[in-house]
Amino acid sequence: MQKIIYSNSPVIKELLELKGFEKLNEMQEAAETELNISTSNDSIVICAPTASGKSLLAEIAVLKTLKEGKKAVWTTPLRALAEEKRRDMEYLRKLNYTVGISTGDYDNDGSDLGKYDLIFTTNERLDSLMRQQAKWLSSIGLIISDEVHTIQDRKRGAVIDVVLTRSKFFRPRPRIIALSATIKNPDELSYWLDAKTFQSNWRPVPLEEYVVFKERRNIVILSKENKVQTKEAKDPLQFLIKECVDSGASVLVFTNTRKSAQTVARTTALKFEPGNTKEVDEEILSDELMDSKEVLDLLKRGIGYHHAGLPHHYRKMIEDSFRQREIKVISATTTLAAGLNLPSRRVIIKDISRWDKYAGRTNIKVYEYKQMVGRAGRPGLDPYGESFIIAKDAYDAKFLIDNYVNGEPEVARSTLLDVRTYPSQILSLIYTKMATSREDILKFVEHTFGGRQFRKETIWNITNEHLEKMARAELLEQDYSGRLEPTILGSLTAQLYIHPETTMRLLDLKDVSEGVEVSTEGKEADLLTYLFLLAGTMDLSDEVPYSIGNEEHDQLNELAFKHKIIIDDWQDSRDFYKETKAFKRALILNEWINGTFGREICIKFKMEPGDLLRLIENSEWIAYACQRLSTSSLKISGDKKVWQALHKRIEYGLPEQAMPLTVFNKVKRFRAMNIMNHMNQKYGKWTLEDVKNLPIGELTGIPGIGEKIANWIKYGV
Repeated sequence: MQKIIYSNSPVIKELLELKGFEKLNEMQEAAETELNISTSNDSIVICAPTASGKSLLAEIAVLKTLKEGKKAVWTTPLRALAEEKRRDMEYLRKLNYTVGISTGDYDNDGSDLGKYDLIFTTNERLDSLMRQQAKWLSSIGLIISDEVHTIQDRKRGAVIDVVLTRSKFFRPRPRIIALSATIKNPDELSYWLDAKTFQSNWRPVPLEEYVVFKERRNIVILSKENKVQTKEAKDPLQFLIKECVDSGASVLVFTNTRKSAQTVARTTALKFEPGNTKEVDEEILSDELMDSKEVLDLLKRGIGYHHAGLPHHYRKMIEDSFRQREIKVISATTTLAAGLNLPSRRVIIKDISRWDKYAGRTNIKVYEYKQMVGRAGRPGLDPYGESFIIAKDAYDAKFLIDNYVNGEPEVARSTLLDVRTYPSQILSLIYTKMATSREDILKFVEHTFGGRQFRKETIWNITNEHLEKMARAELLEQDYSGRLEPTILGSLTAQLYIHPETTMRLLDLKDVSEGVEVSTEGKEADLLTYLFLLAGTMDLSDEVPYSIGNEEHDQLNELAFKHKIIIDDWQDSRDFYKETKAFKRALILNEWINGTFGREICIKFKMEPGDLLRLIENSEWIAYACQRLSTSSLKISGDKKVWQALHKRIEYGLPEQAMPLTVFNKVKRFRAMNIMNHMNQKYGKWTLEDVKNLPIGELTGIPGIGEKIANWIKYGV
């Protein structure tokens, strides 16, 4: 291809100078030549391999949009990815453009975001902003939909579908740039978005894909072209890791379970001597949720593991250490493959099977495999990238070569009608007046990606089923002419970004316990009952526990009965197995709000710290929603003051007696509990003033309270 000098494109020239690049790469040049990204307003679906430079093409479109005085929004499926992209584009501040990020606080109307030129969000946050009808949305000239192949994800896909469809109704209509490395039907996506398609297989670093299996005392390595190598080794996985690290390169190992990720890290660490002297942030060392010793011991040997069960700050430490080459090996679950920029010389997939709670034991999708192996090969550092799948035997290896190495990603299918998301989207359409009748809803759905793939009869039947259910629950009303209007309750449900089933549960279960009134009317509230109400909502249904055995189910049912909560006698034939899991969630939250040490909760309930943190974060939001919903006029279960207090106790994780200590914002949860225990043991009854009046020497004698914290408590400095 002839080299192109973009002297006639000031946008590209300026961007390359800002980023310190001399020129566009081969793929980027081809895209600009074919589509004039820097000058046109065409929407585009860009499908190119990981690390090929897709993001730079989107950044060209962003800079063009900002120079025209319009706003740009960059959406991602994950908060961590939104934050990573924001950091990458801080260079725009040099041109006096403002960059903001918003990934939570769903009932906030986002008016404060109007001051930014470029806004990074998750798809869910952008959906909530559209529901809140933020005024600055009309100033959007460009939407970047990153990792758009997640439109087929059961949990997140429907939101992407609806957000991009809504944007097509904006006036003026914004340009859309959709990015993906692994989508088989980009033309179908382009047709839906009224966009052009650009596809490329170019990679900055060549990728060599292999399958390996053990045969007697050797390992056999099978290439994409079915060429065979044999090497003497006992363990294929450990051989491939050590061979790569000994050459000075890095390795990503993908496993199918969290336990396996940790086991691989521990086993690998035995092969390497300690040598990393990285200083670790105090937040890691003082974490109450997990023992940092093992993670830090592995870090010293250049090894890390990474999965959703780890707290966010641990995962970020592992990611940053890997980028800085302080860690040479990460063993991780597939969550690490979801768009984060963590390339390595070699990628090893230990097992292509996994457990799916809907399908049981199943193999990963081909597009997920392509996402993982796309991490192999660091531009500018590696002459090539390598990927290996560990096979059971020669027969399995042949299957993996044919179906994964030489396989094609699956056709992206919409998940719009999934029960976990579709009712909420229907209600939001009515709330924002994008639809005022059943026919309007169907017309909108016809414009979605799902509307192109589902039969009209299927859409009509499912839509009617949800509308009738919400009408019975008084979330919406329909007059004689067929006009649909949200009730006050329905409007609040849409604003709060909660599932209609969550509101319905609070409406239905006014007497979930035998002899215990949910409304207190001057009596002390039974907080476990409130927590049970909250823990069984649709919005928390994907949280821990993920499974419960028969024996544990019986034990939980018996314990619930002792608390006068009936699990196995639900109207409308409720699935009491789900309610048993809800009761266990309530027990976990009850331990949390009573100040039980986080690590003790994880051990007692056999759960990971990251799962506990997600449960707490999401429960805090639902408790806040319950507080907003529980006014007398809305007929919601429970007392508003109790929901309000419960929301705060979930936020801080403290018993009622320790809540006054939250005024000391530098006093973490475990410190507050230590102060409370000290005051109880020494003084019995006490007040906040009593704590402030303690001598410095006594304060510093409380575990976790150093001189700085003691001075903050006593003097506010």
